[in-house]
Amino acid sequence: MSKKLKNNKNGISKIYLGALALVTVLFVVFLVITLIDMARPNDLTRIDNVSVEELQKRTLNDGTGTFYILVYTADNEENDLIVNQVIDYDKYADKKDEASPIVKIEYKAETKEALKAILPSDLNYETGLPCLITISANKVSNTKTTVSTILETLESAKK
Repeated sequence: MSKKLKNNKNGISKIYLGALALVTVLFVVFLVITLIDMARPNDLTRIDNVSVEELQKRTLNDGTGTFYILVYTADNEENDLIVNQVIDYDKYADKKDEASPIVKIEYKAETKEALKAILPSDLNYETGLPCLITISANKVSNTKTTVSTILETLESAKK
């Protein structure tokens, strides 16, 4: 009888050990996925956000500087396609004095009309976002409305 009881205890110990190992592996996988997700720059919070008023000041005042404006909507899936390159360019611009700075402004119902008065009127803001607008000498000099052209512009600006 004691052999039977001993075999039963070993079987239960193996089950508990197996369950503990499975839980440990699942926890480690969850932890790694969480850490990777946290480390990935998956939003545009690093880029300076400008208000409509500040954008008006920058575009109306006389000046010779050049800067980029990223106009986006918060719920657009295409943001994910450009966010890493935009953040890389912003880091580059922080380090290089000759690089043009980049700012962002969210296109939303409250700012719709004011933005249309400042930015290119021929741009379809309902479907053409995100877009990258180049302001040079206080005038719109270039507008990029596709992911590929936004990425090309930022990459070539780093050279």
